[in-house]
Order: sequence, then structure tokens, then C-alpha cells
Amino acid sequence: MRSRRSIAKWNLFFHYSSTIIGIINGLAIVPFYLKFIDHALFGAWLATGNVLVWLTIVEPGVGDVLQQRVSAAIGGNENENAGKFILSGILISLCISLLVLIGGSFVSIFIPDILNLSNSIDTKMLLDAFLITVIGTSFSMLSYAFVGSNQGLQSSLGIGIIYLISSIIGIILNVYLLFNGYGLLSIAYATLIRNGVLCIGNIIYLFYRIKFQNIHLSFSKVFFFDFSKLFSYTFFSKISTTVVGNVDLILVARFVSPEMVTMLELTRRPIKILQGFTDRVSVAFMAPLSNLKGEGNYTRIKEIFIRFINVYVVASGFMIFGFVSLNEHLLKVWTGSNVFIGNPLNILLCITLFISSLVYNFSNFTYALGDIKGNSTIGIIKSGFYIIFIVVLGYFWGIYGIVLATLLSSLATETWYYPNKLNSFLKFDKVEIKNFIKEISILTFVGIIISSIIVFYHPKISNWWELFALSMIFSFVFAILFVPFSRNTQKELIGIYKIVMNRFFK
Repeated sequence: MRSRRSIAKWNLFFHYSSTIIGIINGLAIVPFYLKFIDHALFGAWLATGNVLVWLTIVEPGVGDVLQQRVSAAIGGNENENAGKFILSGILISLCISLLVLIGGSFVSIFIPDILNLSNSIDTKMLLDAFLITVIGTSFSMLSYAFVGSNQGLQSSLGIGIIYLISSIIGIILNVYLLFNGYGLLSIAYATLIRNGVLCIGNIIYLFYRIKFQNIHLSFSKVFFFDFSKLFSYTFFSKISTTVVGNVDLILVARFVSPEMVTMLELTRRPIKILQGFTDRVSVAFMAPLSNLKGEGNYTRIKEIFIRFINVYVVASGFMIFGFVSLNEHLLKVWTGSNVFIGNPLNILLCITLFISSLVYNFSNFTYALGDIKGNSTIGIIKSGFYIIFIVVLGYFWGIYGIVLATLLSSLATETWYYPNKLNSFLKFDKVEIKNFIKEISILTFVGIIISSIIVFYHPKISNWWELFALSMIFSFVFAILFVPFSRNTQKELIGIYKIVMNRFFK
């Protein structure tokens, strides 16, 4: 088995590769969608994505639980338990896949009523695309057990290659079908083929890995039901978080218009995609962290977390303030049309996504350390707050209230729970906490100054070269103002400099 350092590096490589693929799917191909697909139909399709995600609430997080449990079992040399976890997870995912397939076929009957579709929208094409995507989603649900098991077995290279192959096939098929007149169906067929290849590839690879590591799959009724009890927490958490994350577009489509769905989604999509770039680091660390936890090596876990959070705050903050300053220009150049939702909402979206991303990374660390029940419980509580906020604030403030509901529900729950839980595991001292607060304060001060100047003067940007030039100016000024006051950033830059000098100029 590869070292944990090697596994983490391969995980990072493939997670960043997936981010690039996400940029292609979420940004580069979108202008083709808007060219070949009617805007109202595309907005309705985005809203059906929310409906489809609701169907997946029956998936209680099998892959994540398997990754944590199998990885910890391998770290503790408990191969017999690892085999029981894997088989139990496969059986659960198989049942979930069938439920999604049946449920999706049933729900498709009510899609026109749920979205309150107008007669101008091609309902037949929308429903055909939805049903094809339901089949693809059932493959995705089945794959979670196999992907999670492979990750728990520290199989970063194999699952990464499978993911890249399936994603590239999906992109090529999507573009080919778009240019050959399939319209909305091109997205559906690409989803089906991509998820099918991903699922089958991981099934084959898992059986290779368990044979290679001499792990025998076995079934124990008592073990199966004990393992399944974990999902009583994760299941209700998945339901609640799914509602939180996928109700806004449906509400906008029903009570405002499908066109407004497109504006909201496209305004926040570049932010969400690139924010995922920083989020991938903690995801890549989860399997090695669980393995370290199995060994009881909390000192090394603390070192990893402190370095991660120092780098994360800078990288994520830089991107968020960049979007506050440049998102309007990016959308204009990218889509060629006026789909920007406005600076006030853009700023609110940026703040919300930053807070959500921060606590998401905190939750990944606590999850990897075994806090599955706590993560699930706080997710349920957050959802309760969200329902209250979205009803009250949405009623009085409309779309502003809907966006603000996500931020306030997170502040009321996750932002205090995860730091406290991490502190109970890793025991931070006052100096470490002070340094973290200092970094965020400096970053915020510098970011507000630069973004305020750009938003106020509002430079005219008409092409990619001008946008690139403005981005470089933003980056240069940000670095000049921030780096001299950030010791952690200076330390990281010196470390990178030494690595480059030793490797290439020694």
C-alpha cells in the first residue's frame, strides 16, 4: 500500500483535475447550452435538477461512512471488519439505487405541476431528459459504495483514473450531441454514460483491490444492523441538507420565473466551482486522516490541520474577493449576455459561500476523525433554522431573504459547532487561535479595500484579454498589500521557494 503522503498527493491531483472538469462542465460548455437550448427550457432543466437531488435523499452518505470506517479499520489492521463494512455498504447502495430509479420514474409525472411550466416550454423534451438522468443518477447512487470502499482502501490512483476517463467521455459526448441537434437530451445522455462508466469501473477496481490486499467479503447479520444504525443519523441529515441546498431554484422558478433561475444559478456558479478548488484539499485528506486516527496519531493530524487552514484562508479569501470585484465582468464576457444578478446579491452570495465552504472543510476533518453522528445531528439542526429563516425572510425580502437564510442558518449552528469539536480532538492553544483570527482580519481588510475600488470605478471590460489584465492587476495589488503582513503566507512562500531551488537548481 502506498504511503499516506503519496495517497494525499494523488488525491489532490485528481480532485484538482475534477475541479478543472467541473469548470469545463459548469463554465466552458454553458455558452453552448445557451446557444443550442432555449433559455426558458434551460432554466426549467436547472430547476428539475433540484427535484432530482431531492430523490437522492434516500442515499444516507454510504460512501463517506465507508471511507471513514474502512480506512480506520485498515489503519488498525482489522481486515476482517473492513470486509464486513464493504459488503454491507454494497448491499445498502444497491437498494438505494433501485429506490431512486423507481422514485424518479414516478415523480416525472408531476414535474410540469411542480415547476408550473408554461406552454412555451418543450415539456416532452424536458421529461425525456429527466428520465434519462434518473437512470444515470441510479448508477451514481450504486457507485458510492464502491468509490467509498476504494477510498477507504487508500486506492487514490485507480479511482482517480476511472473518474477522469468517465468525465472526459461525458464531456466529449455532451459536446458532440449538442452540435448534432440533441439539445437538452445531450446533457442527459452524457450524465447517463459518465455515471455508468464510473460505476462499472469502480466495481471492477474494488474486486481487484480486495484480492490484492487479501480482504475477504463476509456478511454478518448482527454486524450489518449495527453498521446500519449509523445511517439513522446520516439519513435524516441527508434529507435536511438536501432540502437546504436544493429548494431555492424551485421557489424562484415557481414564484418568479425560469429566466431568474438562470440568472441566480449562473451568477453563483463560477464562485461555487472555483471555491471547490480549495475545498478539494480537505476531501483529499479524509482517508489518510482516518488512517492516522486508527493509529491514534493526533499530533500529526493537528499539524496537517493547522497548515491546511492557514493556506485555505488565504486562497479562499483571495478568490472570494476576486469574485466580488470581477464576477459581473466575467459573466458578461463568458455568456455574452446580461445574466448578472446585481452587486448586492453577488456580495451576499460570496459571503455565504465563503462561510459555507469554511465550515464544510471543518466538517470534513471532524468526519474523518469519526464524528459521524455529530456531523449528522448538526446538519439536521441547521436545516431546522433554515426552514424558519427561509419562510420568514423569503416572505418579506424575496430572493434576498432566500440567500440570507443559508448564511444565517450556518452562523447559528455550524460556525460554532465544528471549531469546538475540532478543539476537543486537537486541543488548540491561544497562540494558534490568535494567529487564525489575525490572518482572517488582515485578509478581510485588504480584500474590502481592493474590491471596493474596483466596484466603485467599474472599469469597462469587453473581452477575455481585458478581463485577464484586470485580474492580474487585482492579484498583484492584493499580494503587495497582504503578503508583507501575513507571516503564515511568507512562511509558505519561502517553503515553496526552497523546494523549487532544491529540485531544479541544486
